[in-house]
Amino acid sequence: MYGDYEAQRHWLEITYHLPVRMWYKYDLQYWGLDYPPLTAYVSWIFGYIANKINPAWVALDSSRGIELPNSKIYMRATVLVCDLLIYLPALFYFATKSSLLRHRSIRARHVAFFTLLLQPALILIDSGHFQYNSVMLGLTCQAFNYFLEGQDLLGAICFVASLGFKQMALYYSPAVFSYLLGKCLLLGWKEGSTHLIRIGLVTVLSFIVLFLPFLYPSFPENLLPPIQRIFPFARGLFEDKVANFWCTSNVVFKWNRHFSASLLPKLATGLTAVAFMPTMWALLSPGIKGFGSMASLYHTEASVDGTENKKSRRPAPTVSLLAHSLFQCSLSFFLFSFQVHEKTILVPLLPVSLLMITSAPTVEGSDWEWGVLLNNVGCFSMWPLLRRDGLSVQYVSLLALWNYAIGHNPFRQKSLRALTLAVYSAIFVLHISELVISPPARYPDIFPVLNTLISGGVFGLAWLWSLKRLVELSWAMGSLGTQRSSAPSSLRMNSLSNGTRTKPLAVQEVFSSSIYGDNSATGGNGHNSQRHSVSPASSMVRRRNTSVLPPTQSLERIGDAPYDIKIYPTCIKLCLEQDRLSSQDVEEETTISIDDTGGPLAAEVRDMMVSVVSGTSDVWLPLLRYKASTLDLLNNEEDAKALLDLFHAAQNDYFSIPVLKLQAKTLIKLNEESNEQNSSTSLEHWSDQAVREQLQSIANLASAHMTKSHDVWDPWIKWELEKIDELFDAGSASEAEKQAAISRVDELFLTRIKQPHSTFAATSDMYSPFVSKYFPPDEYEDKLVLAIRMREIPIKQLTWREGNPKRVREQLEQRAVSAGLAQWKQYLSWEFNAKKPQFKLITAVYEKALECAARERWQALCGAVTEENEATKGALALAEQTLYDLWDEFLSYQVHDIYFFASSFANSRLSSSKQAQKAIESGY
Repeated sequence: MYGDYEAQRHWLEITYHLPVRMWYKYDLQYWGLDYPPLTAYVSWIFGYIANKINPAWVALDSSRGIELPNSKIYMRATVLVCDLLIYLPALFYFATKSSLLRHRSIRARHVAFFTLLLQPALILIDSGHFQYNSVMLGLTCQAFNYFLEGQDLLGAICFVASLGFKQMALYYSPAVFSYLLGKCLLLGWKEGSTHLIRIGLVTVLSFIVLFLPFLYPSFPENLLPPIQRIFPFARGLFEDKVANFWCTSNVVFKWNRHFSASLLPKLATGLTAVAFMPTMWALLSPGIKGFGSMASLYHTEASVDGTENKKSRRPAPTVSLLAHSLFQCSLSFFLFSFQVHEKTILVPLLPVSLLMITSAPTVEGSDWEWGVLLNNVGCFSMWPLLRRDGLSVQYVSLLALWNYAIGHNPFRQKSLRALTLAVYSAIFVLHISELVISPPARYPDIFPVLNTLISGGVFGLAWLWSLKRLVELSWAMGSLGTQRSSAPSSLRMNSLSNGTRTKPLAVQEVFSSSIYGDNSATGGNGHNSQRHSVSPASSMVRRRNTSVLPPTQSLERIGDAPYDIKIYPTCIKLCLEQDRLSSQDVEEETTISIDDTGGPLAAEVRDMMVSVVSGTSDVWLPLLRYKASTLDLLNNEEDAKALLDLFHAAQNDYFSIPVLKLQAKTLIKLNEESNEQNSSTSLEHWSDQAVREQLQSIANLASAHMTKSHDVWDPWIKWELEKIDELFDAGSASEAEKQAAISRVDELFLTRIKQPHSTFAATSDMYSPFVSKYFPPDEYEDKLVLAIRMREIPIKQLTWREGNPKRVREQLEQRAVSAGLAQWKQYLSWEFNAKKPQFKLITAVYEKALECAARERWQALCGAVTEENEATKGALALAEQTLYDLWDEFLSYQVHDIYFFASSFANSRLSSSKQAQKAIESGY
């Protein structure tokens, strides 16, 4: 009789008129209260207001079944009030403040907000069928927001409130529990125990506050009825036709016939626990393996106002897994737990919708496609319920409006196009069949059963996909990896099977590996197999040509803490002093700068440094110059390969035009010297073709810097022009060789013209005489016209003017190059607020800003070594925090899901392992 609307209205009636102890006892056969106390308190508030407006709406017993127009308007309004007070603020906070979305444009964030707000399933159930699910989901969303910010105590309070409103929030509890416990493990004994106690106290106190009216005066007599009503184990395995495992499989296997009513809840509980166990392992494993690693990484810092910024107030590295874990866990409960309603699909739809809107905006990835599909199928799975409530028109119109608003087109999908089209076709056929065909008398529920089979099949596939994603993400974080070292520290970088190079890691693995502070680990950043399975002791042994040892204590400090970047400036400076003393001009008084090239000892310490942490150009340039000047590069294969590996490692550290420029000039010089030597023993590394390929790779990297890329490109094109002149002057080249050289250089010019760069005039000045000299006169004009047309788009991109006041992209970059980090941040802000933000451009600006911040931090470190006082300490603390914050922003922008890096590191210009290594010294 009646439905959820009458149930909710009836609860207003009994909570207002009856004492608290009777709320869960009064006439349970007529929609007895079976939700936790917070729902009852909200019902009491709305009942009190209703009684003030019209007492007949909530008159005890006599108001049963009342459906007056005004009373229905009032009840519908209470749902909207709950949305405005709880649900909308949580969604808006996530869309505008969350670290997962804060680097999107304002328009993109608004689209994300309305995508969540207009979710058809929740609107149909809460405002159509009538319930208050938005309160429970809003409180859960706000708890998730707080967890993302590291405010675990506030998150715990919100999550307890969510549990106190609807017991369905228990579907999230294993994931939340595992995340918080895993974070406490990562914090170590002292900080972790304290944090765990705080969370425990806050949780217990929150529950006490919720159940306080039931604890006094009769305990536990008054507490048992709410508990018994909240967990209805006396009911059946499932109700109606819900698209979960039990109901779907019940079509062919009647569970009630083969198992007793007392055994089925235990069976469901066991199967549910097995289903969500991967979630708990994924969240707990980094904490178990990396016990205490956050304590060594996140030292207590002083904020601007003098208050302490404690380690526990930062999110755990596993927070990137939390949304996936919430989805996998809640879907496991929906599919396998006891007493599931069809409306419960709203619980897993929240986290999958959050995943959907945080997917990369440039591609329609699997998170997006699964999110849309599950939202649509979730509505379809509730179709029998909505049809009974007379919500057919609303069902069709809301689904059509939402899909149109988000621009969903199943024909344009990539990974799920076949599945999506098959499911939508089945849904369409079933709906049409219901309209034109009456169900046979023998099978009156044939259409709801078919609905269950279709929906349950999709939900089952979604669960398998969530498990697959969780395994992928756990692998990316090292949670499922095997440990190769028996050292007691945690989550080391796993090596590949050949034992020579470290496995490329997803960006987030930096948060769960030994680089947290595992100073006994001997990891690497994948630069060179001979350099990066390094222990500091072995580095000392393989030092060459050293007659004077650097200070033993400094090297011992490196051995004790190789990942502590703060010790390297001191050691480098001491080694520079030792190199000067051991040189021929010992008696010459000179001022030593930490940027000096120095001798073998300084080079060795720099080599040790970049083998475990990433270096800026201030570290790489002296090291590369020393190696280039001391190695036998023309005759020794190993030395030549070592230098190339060093340059490659420097490429993959912070983006640096000076390093790329040095590499280009070194390659050209070695090519010229090798050709002059004209020996049969000349190394292939310095041949024209090998050098050309390396120069092309370097120039491609440099093209990301629109105002400085000419520093790398100009030496290359001049070298190419010299080569083609030599070819024509020699007279021995065939016509085919000449034409191939002309085509190659012409293609090089055209490629350059299509790249945005600030020296278009100089490029044109070189291209025009080249065409005039090597192409027929009748082609000259056509070639130049083509070049002019090709450069229109890159010039427009370079000189794009936008904003208020209007600013030009080229000018912003030029200012940033000369003025420093503050201007880079201004440039970033301009790119973010553009009408059409460009992912590649923003990423390139981030790389350049990070290199600038890293150099400023290194200079602050060196300044603190030279003169240690409060001013230098403050400058260093500010530089470190700035670099950390910038990395935080960049990773939040890049890592919409970890798998993006874990699956694409091989083709990425900045590999994920290098992303991780570059975040090491930032303290992230």
